[in-house]
Amino acid sequence: MLTTLPPEIFSIIIEQLSKHDLKSLSAVSRHTRSLSAKTLWRSVVLRLVEGKMHCIQTASLPEQCYQLSTELHFRSYPESSVDCPHIYDEGSSIWGDDDIDDEIDFEDDDEYRDLPYFDRIAQRARLVLSRFADDQLRSFSWDLGTCIPPEILGSNGIVTLRQSRNLRSLHLITHPDCSGQWEDGDGIEIDLSSFRQLRSLGWKAPNAKNLEALSVALRSNSMHLQEFDLNLVDLEAARDMVGESGDDDYEGGSYDLGAILGMDERSPRPYFPEIRVLSLTQVPITPSMMAMADFSTLTSFTLRRCPGSAEFLGHIAEQTITINLQRLEFQSWENPLVESSRIRELIPTFAGLEELFILEHGPEDTIDLWDHIATNHATLRKFVYHQITSDLDEDSSYFEEFHDVQDLAIPLSISKVKKNLIKHNPFSRLDLKCLGLSCAPGKLLKLILRPFRTKNSLQLLHLRQTRRDMYRYECLGLRKRLLDNGGLMSLDCSLKGDMMDQAEALRGLRSRFRQFLEWAFGLNGLPSLQVVAFGDFAMSDAQYTVIACRDTNESTNFQIISPSHPKMRTILSEYGDVLRACPSESSSRTWHA
Repeated sequence: MLTTLPPEIFSIIIEQLSKHDLKSLSAVSRHTRSLSAKTLWRSVVLRLVEGKMHCIQTASLPEQCYQLSTELHFRSYPESSVDCPHIYDEGSSIWGDDDIDDEIDFEDDDEYRDLPYFDRIAQRARLVLSRFADDQLRSFSWDLGTCIPPEILGSNGIVTLRQSRNLRSLHLITHPDCSGQWEDGDGIEIDLSSFRQLRSLGWKAPNAKNLEALSVALRSNSMHLQEFDLNLVDLEAARDMVGESGDDDYEGGSYDLGAILGMDERSPRPYFPEIRVLSLTQVPITPSMMAMADFSTLTSFTLRRCPGSAEFLGHIAEQTITINLQRLEFQSWENPLVESSRIRELIPTFAGLEELFILEHGPEDTIDLWDHIATNHATLRKFVYHQITSDLDEDSSYFEEFHDVQDLAIPLSISKVKKNLIKHNPFSRLDLKCLGLSCAPGKLLKLILRPFRTKNSLQLLHLRQTRRDMYRYECLGLRKRLLDNGGLMSLDCSLKGDMMDQAEALRGLRSRFRQFLEWAFGLNGLPSLQVVAFGDFAMSDAQYTVIACRDTNESTNFQIISPSHPKMRTILSEYGDVLRACPSESSSRTWHA
């Protein structure tokens, strides 16, 4: 039936399909393959696994890919840890040729086999890129968490010389402290001066040597840049690398974005007049940055663990404008009382908010915040709230270190609080589709979710617990024996292909979590709920997560999804923005996630 539709209608329909469904459709017939080819091959992702990072099977891509693709992305698998090949070029034998190259038949082995590991990845990536026509690409990303080879983005790099003219999107994830970047005192030069048509620019884990290239790219594209994402990952470690640690004055430092851009009183205001999506992580907010964006035109704003964020939020709140944000993500830094107050001041100034993700230092008045949100944002569809606090037990091994507030600072033992939550639950005024809470499964959580027993909106519930807390205290979802042995990844799949042995999976869950799932998917639970997720999805390891989906064919009314099941990829694709919001930990293993 689809094939009888006019091509333009068919194209509109297939634009809505997932990559998996597109592949299935293209296999139906030559006609569907021809009609879907342009959409199917528009974006190509080359994933490189650690241990084989320098191995790119260039012969694996069909000629159609090189003819039709306009987006090319180099990415590592989420579960792989991050190391730059330079590390292994310095003497480690962890990547032995016998263990790697012999496993896969590469047509170019003879040419590159004797090169250092970093040069191999550079040459193989260059070979892939050389098969695209000049100025064919509109989007390019290097999301490997490694240094970027000069053959790719150096002054004479293949992307620099052959793809910069029409490129609209450039995203990089590099290695913040690889010693290979400091060789000969100069490091590997990245040259972004020829990229002058960028609408989207993102850089995660740049080091001090990269900042000039970042500055050039931002200044060249400031008047038309629409999306900007800068993530310094670990600001204090980055400053320590350049000898700036121990100084709380970030203004004028190496990582002061205002200084990087050369912003002063003569700079255009706003500096980025067309910016719509702004995301800053561990970026110090200095006075010169206050005028960097027109907040009345922003649609998405992310501020994660940024020094000076309290002042920044105060500056925004003082503006007599309506902020038409659709998405806000905020994580507090070092001044939780002031920052929490600022967030509460800001909420009424937003209009049309659809997604709100907050991680704040507690204990804070959670119900008061939720009431503010429900009063002002009936449009909200996705909400994440995570509260952490310091361990004040002087006898604890983790004294003064952060941990999750599993009761969300809601004193249910006080009868007045309980009665108020029952009578005036803020969620009764919200038709949420997705909800994430750092709350233990039990009576409190059921009480919080009470309004959704009579609503048909909630599809995803995420019970958040940081990986750190799972080991330090108690894992709320998985039994310790399973957690210590690789989580659900350690369970053998049954003869049903990717279907996990449900009895074995259920035995691996903690009793309270299993009982909660039985309630949530049961007759007296949440009728519209389709997915319950548990764990730390911001970390890259599937070991620390559980996904349960409604399945009326199971006696429990739900099914635990194997991490390798295709349905897992669908869920992570659809709900990944909620599951990975507000990462409470930042480590060298996860800057690429």
